[in-house]
Amino acid sequence: MEPLALYITFTNFFTSFFKSYFKPLIPFFMEYFNINEPKIFVMMASILTLLSSFSQIFFGYIADKSNKKLEFLYVSVLITMIPIIFLGYVKNIWLLFIIFLIGYMGSSAQEPLGAGISGTIGKEKSTTLAIFMVGGTFGYALGPVFITYFVTHYDLKNAMYIGIIGIIIYTILFFFAYRFFKSHKYLQPKKKRASFFESFKGFKYIAPIWFLTTYRAFISIMFRSYVPIKSRMLGYDLTIGGLLVTLGFLAGAVSNLLGSKLEEKTNVKVVNLIYFSAFSILVFLFSISQNIWMLAISYILADAFMFLTMSVNVHYAQQLLPDNKSFASGALMGVTRAAGNVLITIYSFFFGNNVGFIFNSLWIFGILGIFLTIFTIHKKNMI
Repeated sequence: MEPLALYITFTNFFTSFFKSYFKPLIPFFMEYFNINEPKIFVMMASILTLLSSFSQIFFGYIADKSNKKLEFLYVSVLITMIPIIFLGYVKNIWLLFIIFLIGYMGSSAQEPLGAGISGTIGKEKSTTLAIFMVGGTFGYALGPVFITYFVTHYDLKNAMYIGIIGIIIYTILFFFAYRFFKSHKYLQPKKKRASFFESFKGFKYIAPIWFLTTYRAFISIMFRSYVPIKSRMLGYDLTIGGLLVTLGFLAGAVSNLLGSKLEEKTNVKVVNLIYFSAFSILVFLFSISQNIWMLAISYILADAFMFLTMSVNVHYAQQLLPDNKSFASGALMGVTRAAGNVLITIYSFFFGNNVGFIFNSLWIFGILGIFLTIFTIHKKNMI
């Protein structure tokens, strides 16, 4: 594997690790701020993702044009670490929202650029892109269990030192990366620089897969957001919810690579059909479970199948827009999450406090996703 791809993958790990703290800490924030309505924090998480994810398509456009991609990555990682530095000094939920929004923006700047570079290094194969996303998946996996353990055992103000250590480590890594990769051919901008609106015209080519990925984002993010809440409601320790999220992401790291291999042997439609079929069954099992082992098994497997399509759909969009891969990545990675979170925000507003109803509705949505896949992706669209 090319050294630049390894650096980009580690950057994605680092960014995801520091971005992943909010959702697993929702039960902690409910107790810390003495707010007993989970929908407030679920909606807050959705709005954070909404605002940052919509910006990915703009960051992707800028990244395609930029001739300072390494500096772009460095600054985005530093911004992502802002929440952990100030988390111990937050006194109200509005300040909490602001610092996490800043951090989320840093992540939204890094993701489309990293995916665009990885898709280029991959030479039209999805494996390098999948490995890039695996780096992010491991970050998302380790972050929740780390932060839930930390806030359970240590003073929250000490979290600042985690951010300082992170800045030092990544600055040292950036120094060596800049030295060896600053003139790398994959970091050079395209000679032909289209305007943003010209780039946006290409969106019509990725619209079907964008719509399907948005629907996937809606049901998968909703599911993951409510898993720690159900765990806590059943009387399990806060760290159990964080551990479940972590194990789900670790399983997803493996399935993401399997999905890319499966796509090479079949196509994007088959991979999405497998995902929605498995998701609907596993979420149904999760919704009726009370035993921690059944909850854990059904959630981990559901998360694994959620990741099966992660790099596959992005890679498919990059193939459809080969000259604007960061733009395509931003649309599939960011804007789909944003649109999905619009749906989550609306859905949570009406039903967010009824946790049982949320889980029962999600497996039905999974079944509907099977039919959406059949009708949105046709043979003439597949590459």
